[in-house]
Amino acid sequence: MGQLEMAWRGAVAAMLLVAAGPAHGFCGGVTRLMMPIEFAPGSAALAPGLAARVQGFAQAHGPAAADIDSIAVTVMGDLGEGAEYDGASTEARAADKALAEARLAAIRAQLDPGKPITDAKLRETRQIFTAEDVARNPMLNDRVRAGLFLSMMVPRGPVKKGEPVPLC
Repeated sequence: MGQLEMAWRGAVAAMLLVAAGPAHGFCGGVTRLMMPIEFAPGSAALAPGLAARVQGFAQAHGPAAADIDSIAVTVMGDLGEGAEYDGASTEARAADKALAEARLAAIRAQLDPGKPITDAKLRETRQIFTAEDVARNPMLNDRVRAGLFLSMMVPRGPVKKGEPVPLC
């Protein structure tokens, strides 16, 4: 590779960096939060007001989380991971899956219909939290049977007609 070609490549790279600098200012970002949901063992009952609790949870994390764009849900039954699940009968596993599905239905029924659920997963087993898990995240406890994963897009500035849309 000659010196002229190297200089040309360097100039192109510098132009791309300069062009990307102002574009970056126009780009929004994404904030993702995980909100645990508690259920009593064996129950799919959910306290009323989930949509308001979700909005309050998001707003507590700053203005970037003011508007929820989408929600993903992971729901578990009561059978714990490991030996508890491995030793459960086929009937117990089916009943536990039905319980997780009922919990998912309860969550869906209370969420704001304007906030789409982009993904819903049923976990085969309930995640068992260790003392270290709880120490790192005090929102976790033995009653957590679901998690809402909230995605909030930080809006970007308007693009004027005829201007290129910034690539972020």
